[in-house]
Amino acid sequence: MKTDKHPSSPLPEEDRLFSKLGLPFSTQKEDKWTQMQLIIEEEINPFSKKRQTYHWMIAASVVLLLCLSVFRFYSTEITARKGETIQFVLPDGSTVHLNASSRLRYHPLWWWANRAIQLEGEAYFEVKKGSRFEVSSKQGKTSVLGTKFNIFSRENAYEVFCSQGVVTVSSPSLNQVDTLRAGDFTVWAEKGWDKKTSYQDQNPTAWTAGEISYSQQSLLRVLKELERTYDISIRIDESWASRQISSGRFTLPEQAEQVLKIVCAPFDIRITKISVNEFSLSNNRHHE
Repeated sequence: MKTDKHPSSPLPEEDRLFSKLGLPFSTQKEDKWTQMQLIIEEEINPFSKKRQTYHWMIAASVVLLLCLSVFRFYSTEITARKGETIQFVLPDGSTVHLNASSRLRYHPLWWWANRAIQLEGEAYFEVKKGSRFEVSSKQGKTSVLGTKFNIFSRENAYEVFCSQGVVTVSSPSLNQVDTLRAGDFTVWAEKGWDKKTSYQDQNPTAWTAGEISYSQQSLLRVLKELERTYDISIRIDESWASRQISSGRFTLPEQAEQVLKIVCAPFDIRITKISVNEFSLSNNRHHE
């Protein structure tokens, strides 16, 4: 018995094209044309996905840089106003005692990378051991690793007292460096550091315990310190007061008028109370 074999009918041109492109079977030609369009677009622009990835990488880098900038430059400022002292703890556990009319600034989010502080005024530091710890002022820089020290940085004066450990101090131009050990005290003068290994009749950290201690200081400087401590205003002939030398150490009384009587007694000074926070001082003797 003879069987007729009918040759298969040729595929339409569109079907042959779709078959060569390896498109999946679909009953709708529109779907096939859509899929073929996507293939053509990928062939024309083979790096489109890579470009998108690259753009995302750039965006992520920008965001990362912005975050790092925030971490690096965000700062915290602590201010002790006149008539108050502040004690607080830094991110590494170091303790700071900030004296009246003083200001301190640091970068808390960047502290892990750089323990650096800017100081205006006076502060006592109890530093935890770790990386370098730097305190910068207009008048100089003090660097430590872990120690206790006091810095007095007001106007043109810069004094550093090391109560524990080792401290390195640098001049304003950073070209003169001195090293202090426990008990050492140094003052920056025009000709360099004036270091003393003993601090007779004076305790630079007495203010942290509510005391005042000064030795061979000008009366004017002592009165300026009392202005900051009690938040008062004192009128006096500054030229005369700057030439008077004073020494003393005592617990600070609650009333400013009481401490003025103690400080002014050796100089025969008459104290006139103008208002609650204002005093006028005049010398009963002839000015020298």
